[in-house]
Amino acid sequence: DRMALFMALTLVAFGVGNVNDRYILKFANIYPYLVFDFVAPSLLLLLFYFKELPQIKKFREIKIASQLLVLCVVYAVSATTFLSALKYGENVSQISVVNLTSVIITVFLALVLLKETNDWFKKLTGALLCFIGLILVS
Repeated sequence: DRMALFMALTLVAFGVGNVNDRYILKFANIYPYLVFDFVAPSLLLLLFYFKELPQIKKFREIKIASQLLVLCVVYAVSATTFLSALKYGENVSQISVVNLTSVIITVFLALVLLKETNDWFKKLTGALLCFIGLILVS
């Protein structure tokens, strides 16, 4: 089915992306790379979806802008620490698996904070499998 195909392609893209990041960071500094990493996709999307640019007015509202700022800071810290681990760590496969602990945290936060209780058993089973994988790779 299409969903399984998209998930498989996503997994391949993440794997290639992590190895590619590690290779690039052997020769590049983290912070300029982060700027490129965040700005380039935005500019590329702007080329394809330039008609959506007027929608940016919504983000000037204080409530939305403040929430977006918090999310941006959290994500920037996350990206910086992950790329630092890739640059200075020794084993990319372990670093990538440890990064997947975010899956476990996301499942639990979604269950508790967002009340996403449909298929909770499958979600907890998936989180448990991620945890087992983390232990096996470490």
